[in-house]
Amino acid sequence: MQILEKLDGRVATKAAECTHFVTEKFVRTGNMLEAMAAGKYVITFAWLESCEIANCFIDERNFILEDERKEKDMAFSMCTTLTNAQHKPLLQGVRVLLTPNITPKPQAIANIVRAAGGEVFVPCTFEHFNLPFMCVILVPS
Repeated sequence: MQILEKLDGRVATKAAECTHFVTEKFVRTGNMLEAMAAGKYVITFAWLESCEIANCFIDERNFILEDERKEKDMAFSMCTTLTNAQHKPLLQGVRVLLTPNITPKPQAIANIVRAAGGEVFVPCTFEHFNLPFMCVILVPS
């Protein structure tokens, strides 16, 4: 990514380390979902190209990824999701119980939960289910 180097930016390999997620299409990868959950800008390569022309990083809001078909199929709005996550972590104050046989693997879901401000909860006994907090249980489909 010569454009990033020219602007003193760097490429991150993990969503937890990035400030922007650059892509041309919506793909449900762990990194993309983690970036979305954290409210990081999910933008197109046109943003990088525009930054190169301006010789500086520019406002991202006009370059947020739009995929009308996927957004309709999955009943969500990328713009709204990112805005909401930027204002308040989506799972703030929520403990999430991960069952061992979920798909994707528990570690991938745990990363997304943490990126969204949630806490991954591993109960020792069933008594923990009576605690006064919200608990979400993820199971295989």
